Amino acid sequence: MISSKVCLRQGDLSSPMFVRQVRSLPVMQDALSLGASLYRTTKDKQYVGVAVQAAEMGVWVAANIMLPLVSPLLERVSGWTALDEWACMGLDHVKEALPVINKQTKEIVSTTRNTVLTALAGNEATEVPPSFSAALTSRATHTNPLGINRFLPKSARAYPETVHLSLGDGLRGRSSRDESHDGETMMNVVLDTLLEHDLSIMDCRGQSCDNASNMSGKYNGLQARIKQINPLAEYVPCSAHSLNLVGSCAAECCVAAVSFFGLLQALFNFFSASTHRWSILKSTIHGDVIKSLSTTRWSAQHDATHALKDSFAEIRSALIQIAEDEDQTATTRSEAASLASKLEDFELALLCVLWDCILERLNATNKTLQKIEIEMATCANLYAGLVEFVSSLRNDEAFEMFEEKAKLLVKDYSYRADHQRSRKWKRNFEEPDNEIVLLPRQKCKTATYFVILDSLITELVKRKEIY
Repeated sequence: MISSKVCLRQGDLSSPMFVRQVRSLPVMQDALSLGASLYRTTKDKQYVGVAVQAAEMGVWVAANIMLPLVSPLLERVSGWTALDEWACMGLDHVKEALPVINKQTKEIVSTTRNTVLTALAGNEATEVPPSFSAALTSRATHTNPLGINRFLPKSARAYPETVHLSLGDGLRGRSSRDESHDGETMMNVVLDTLLEHDLSIMDCRGQSCDNASNMSGKYNGLQARIKQINPLAEYVPCSAHSLNLVGSCAAECCVAAVSFFGLLQALFNFFSASTHRWSILKSTIHGDVIKSLSTTRWSAQHDATHALKDSFAEIRSALIQIAEDEDQTATTRSEAASLASKLEDFELALLCVLWDCILERLNATNKTLQKIEIEMATCANLYAGLVEFVSSLRNDEAFEMFEEKAKLLVKDYSYRADHQRSRKWKRNFEEPDNEIVLLPRQKCKTATYFVILDSLITELVKRKEIY
């Protein structure tokens, strides 16, 4: 039987000084307040409350059983009072070593959060970022050797441009038999460069490069060879560069497309070669002047195509004015007359309105892909949207719509082949005459219009699969 000297009833035990000091801490006050509120709410429930009351009685019974067992130990340490004083002294030392426990809970959370965000944003951050994503963005924007490179070995503390130059130097330093830029050669250069900087390829957790075949090939590309060594090095291609490759492939898919962009560059070269010609062009047109093309920025192709479409008649008028100017040289007049005659071609006008529509959508998508906050899922959705958009143009109704827009740019609505005599092939006696001859309009639609759209769809689907 339990002795009456050590038997406890609920409410008999007064709180020791140590317990009162712990309860006075702001963090403990908030925790106890939250726990008491949760306890009261739970106890009010009909079935749960009965279980809580039973558990409460069990705690007090267990305390009554344990008190006779700990009494001999308390006598050795001079009782509860000495133990309480010893615990209070320990708590005082904790308060001196960690002053933060005396602060309010909200202040502790706010200080900790700001410290983590500031450290995540890097040394260049001038203020505390509002979120983790903003901190990561700030760190990526101000990346420098004092930031990320302090986590690298001393031999690797160099600008990212230095590593890029090392890759180029590695390629240039190889013998002529190894001058190819295939995936195997690029992988050897990457491994040698990492070895020079005391870095291990096994520590790599991600790789990103352009979407050229020697870099992103599924089997023999650089990314595939690196993943064979380290499967954790996930490959993320540059989505904006991928879209540039899509446009490049479509622009070279047929002769008509190559000729169109060749004419755009020829127009810019002709007018920009002389200040007099350029002044004539600027005095004739009322919109944007013609632009030069670019092999890397396909937004330049959109600007050039859009400028030609908006000032199609004015540019042709400027060319005719130069061709009829007797003060110009014969070469200049001949070149101007040749360019002016090409701008009277209905098929050229059709390609102009077609590429203006396509490049406008590609340019808008490209700008979205270059945003800092872009996500992989968004990239996949944007590519899927482009596939759906280009596919919607591959029908007779869309072709007729572009024909109507092209008629607003030229006076002659006939196709080039309508003015040419059809060629008749000489056949042998036994050779059957089953050749299918397409009309000029049908030939333009199947050999140019559909070919450009099919090339775009094929390339977009192939690039989309990566994401």
